[in-house]
Amino acid sequence: MVIEIWSDFVCPYCYMGQISFDQALNEFEHRDKIRVIHKSFELDPEVNHALNETVPFVLMNKYGLNIEDINQENIALVKQASTLGLSFNHLDSLRDTNTFNAHRILQYAKVQGLDDRWIKRLMKAHFTEGLFIGDPEILISLAKEIGLNPNMIKTILSSSLYQKNVRDDQYEAVNIGIETVPYYIFNKEFVASGALTKSEFTDILKQVWLSEA
Repeated sequence: MVIEIWSDFVCPYCYMGQISFDQALNEFEHRDKIRVIHKSFELDPEVNHALNETVPFVLMNKYGLNIEDINQENIALVKQASTLGLSFNHLDSLRDTNTFNAHRILQYAKVQGLDDRWIKRLMKAHFTEGLFIGDPEILISLAKEIGLNPNMIKTILSSSLYQKNVRDDQYEAVNIGIETVPYYIFNKEFVASGALTKSEFTDILKQVWLSEA
């Protein structure tokens, strides 16, 4: 079975969905016959780091939300994340982040077999540690931490390497009609989206596996 997952590092539902998916996959009896392919998706490719804006500020100005609604949503996210053993901190002060470079490193990490570790490390850095993952030095440090070659990361960040890989994933998402993440495609047929629970993922895995038997 092949499972393709489109996600972004700054998407809280992607983080929670990833953890639930991992829990279901780890307990699935046929997990050794499943290949997971992580795909790049930018929630907001137009982010300008020079503006140094916080996520709540952007949400208020871009979508007309008020701070009370945002705070209530953050409280709900923190509670939901805690049920998965995740700590969502600094949600009120997170900087709006362009993730294109982080996705370029993801494409390199895929070649090294470290894409799953890279995704979860960056999500933890963003949501739990409040790190600014748009900073090249932070990306280099985190990449080194999970076993990626820091010199190669520097080369990627100072060049156009892996740009096409990211764009190809994004073009594929557009062609499929993906507008939000997380988004999952099982064996090119069964589609699911959102931060599904472990039970929901387990049911889907069993259903797709039986349908291909």
